[in-house]
Amino acid sequence: MPPEWHPDYREGQRPKPVSFMNCDLRGSVFSDCNLGGVALRHCNFAGMTINGVPVEKLLEAYREHEERNGRKGWI
Repeated sequence: MPPEWHPDYREGQRPKPVSFMNCDLRGSVFSDCNLGGVALRHCNFAGMTINGVPVEKLLEAYREHEERNGRKGWI
């Protein structure tokens, strides 16, 4: 979506979804983005962080929490 100052900007215009398949985004930075509803499937999270927190550690903590509570999580 173009920013408000851009000549192609249209009030009320909604962005079209984007798909990334078989891509290498190493070293990329997403900043000030709306990632609501984004699905990550079958991805390598090695080194990926969210606000400085390693994603692998978040997933590990989630798995441990689910195991302690006798649930099999979806991960």
